[in-house]
Amino acid sequence: AGAFNVNITGQLDVVSGITNNSTNAQAFSGPVVLRFSGSPTINAASGNLSFSSLGYNSTNDTVTFTGAHAITIGNGVNMGTGANGKQFVKTGTGTLFFNGSAGGTVDPATTGLNINQGTVVANNNNALNFTTNVRLGNTSGSASASLILGSGISSNRSVLVRSGNSGTMTLGSSSDSTTTLSGLVTAQKNITIAQQ
Repeated sequence: AGAFNVNITGQLDVVSGITNNSTNAQAFSGPVVLRFSGSPTINAASGNLSFSSLGYNSTNDTVTFTGAHAITIGNGVNMGTGANGKQFVKTGTGTLFFNGSAGGTVDPATTGLNINQGTVVANNNNALNFTTNVRLGNTSGSASASLILGSGISSNRSVLVRSGNSGTMTLGSSSDSTTTLSGLVTAQKNITIAQQ
């Protein structure tokens, strides 16, 4: 399939997930609200995927972002009150970009971001504000995982660097500018500090 851009002005119900099996980048634009049932997967398998924005309303689902390519959320994550208990899981070797400011009415203490593999990049000071619980690394296996702050970004999120895996855990910046991670970092294993 060739590249496409889907402009959505309402709500898109996703049951099992979205996969890009094309080498062409695929984009979803407009005020996208994804309503999940079950535990869907967003998979940039063969090419990049991008969403202008994402809103989540369903409760206690695990949403997995995976694949070898980039997934970009442009205008931030908006969590509704029904999203309490939501868990985002990053797997696969690709990169997940949060480029906008996260918002919504959810209690961020009830949600989580688990970076089990690959890289998550925060390109906005409030990009990760949908959660207070960032967990870096899986509890088993050999996958490496990274949390990267974009140029000049500051974040007050707490990070738990989990043990049980043999991969490299990286905290760092995407440039040589000053970035600040002011939340508590709890390290259960060694951390690499690097520019990526």
